[in-house]
Amino acid sequence: MTAKEDRSRNDAEQQGATEPNEVRDAIAAEIARVSAIVPEIGEGRRWYDIPYRAGGWMLAGHTGRLLGARGRSAINRLANLLIPFNEVQRERHESADSPAHNLLIDHDDPVRQAGVWVTEIFPPSKYADLQSSLKRLGWDPDGLYSLDYESAEDAVAEARRGSGYSGMQVGYFVDTTSGHSSLGATRLRLPTEFSSVEINTMQVGTSLTAVTAFFLLSESGQRAIDDTLKSVHEPRLVLRGFRRASVLSRREAGIRATQESRQALHDRARVVQGSVRGVLR
Repeated sequence: MTAKEDRSRNDAEQQGATEPNEVRDAIAAEIARVSAIVPEIGEGRRWYDIPYRAGGWMLAGHTGRLLGARGRSAINRLANLLIPFNEVQRERHESADSPAHNLLIDHDDPVRQAGVWVTEIFPPSKYADLQSSLKRLGWDPDGLYSLDYESAEDAVAEARRGSGYSGMQVGYFVDTTSGHSSLGATRLRLPTEFSSVEINTMQVGTSLTAVTAFFLLSESGQRAIDDTLKSVHEPRLVLRGFRRASVLSRREAGIRATQESRQALHDRARVVQGSVRGVLR
């Protein structure tokens, strides 16, 4: 090895050794900056500092021994209930550029969801409900979907006997305001997030029938998750009754809001099930 190569290796090793120190120093500096704005719990005169300090005093020395195990446990529980109120204040002053505390998303990169699937399985014990619902709804009066059968319920019955088609479309709905038209489509007032709903049956063996509904999202529905993901999210304190509250950073609050937005689409899809009077309940 030449002297030049040896120096290069030593420089690389020294750089690798200093990088962790730089990271630790940066973290320590950030903690010090936040602590200067929002001191740790018990170090100020905020509403939660006084009971926190009082609990610490009661646990110390002879007083703590007089309280007994149950009394000390109650004070520790109170302290744990107070800590999140300090933590959420500190989160509000964390750097907005830190990926550890913020959901950093490229606003030029759209996040879209094309649709939502809702599925219900009908075992033998629920087969009568499926048949009566298909008959009552009459989604296919012209036989557009039931193909070689008199009706959708006849096609499902044949599939459950192990013959015929294993799956078929039994209904198609479009919003009443939609300019889109399709042969056999039924117009139905849908939530603004949806533009159409396609309902199919799929036979699983001979005992189970799966009924699936695919909700095609409208333009506003496709943007729902993207809009939520890229919104400004602030730290949140999630109260949980008499249990310790949860503290969500900006990053965690953004993820939680995005999950709730996605769940809201599924919840609205379930509402539409009631509008089509219940093959899917």
